[in-house]
Amino acid sequence: MQQTFQCYRCGAQNYIGQQYCWNCQSPFQWNCPNCKAPVNNTMVSCPYCHVVLPWPNQQQNVPRQAPQQPYYQQQPSGQGQQYQQQAQQAYPNMEYRYEQPKEKEKTKKKNPWLIGCGIVAGIVAFIVIIVAISSSSGPSLSTPSSSSAPAATQVPAIEINAVALYTAYQGNPIAADAKYKDKILKVSGTIVNIDKSTFGTPYIIFGMDVYGISGVMCEFNKTEETNLINLKIGQSATVQGICKGYSALKVDLEDCTLVQ
Repeated sequence: MQQTFQCYRCGAQNYIGQQYCWNCQSPFQWNCPNCKAPVNNTMVSCPYCHVVLPWPNQQQNVPRQAPQQPYYQQQPSGQGQQYQQQAQQAYPNMEYRYEQPKEKEKTKKKNPWLIGCGIVAGIVAFIVIIVAISSSSGPSLSTPSSSSAPAATQVPAIEINAVALYTAYQGNPIAADAKYKDKILKVSGTIVNIDKSTFGTPYIIFGMDVYGISGVMCEFNKTEETNLINLKIGQSATVQGICKGYSALKVDLEDCTLVQ
């Protein structure tokens, strides 16, 4: 008696050598039992090792053993429907279930005229809101209010000598920052260096030494460059600027202007 095997999908018994399952039409892949090379079920012998293959040339009646899980995702048609009718005759008590293909949901086409009208209406509404806001806020912006607060008075500059300022930061930078940082200072001292930074910013240094390694560095805007032409090293000068704290052995002043 010829050997049979169980279909990997539906569990139906099939003869060795069949290309498809008679029940669910699932394809089978066959290998030579001797050399394990892939072969076709219509071959009589293996083309690699020439061993006679074990399946017959004509299909015999398949033993009627009920499959474990007969299930189809879709209704079979053609040859598959013929095999299905044979299976129903062989197993009348077996329940067969079918999954109907889902219909694609019909999407409603949007009317381009309605979309255009909606966009235009939104733009008009936006313009109306902007005009209303500007008209309501216009008089208050153009007409000064009688109850507006008076302009803030300018804080006078703190006058200090460059040596005293540098000594304060050398002694306690935290206390010096609390007293001088981000405030307008008017600093007097002796110039030890006049130059420009790598970014072209002109500056002078009130030095604590002749080399200008430590001291008070006063940076000017480029518009003030012409006012520094007549300055010389060793000359005394007074500068007004905003203190930015202490770094690299120097007290930094920015946005400086030459007072004397």
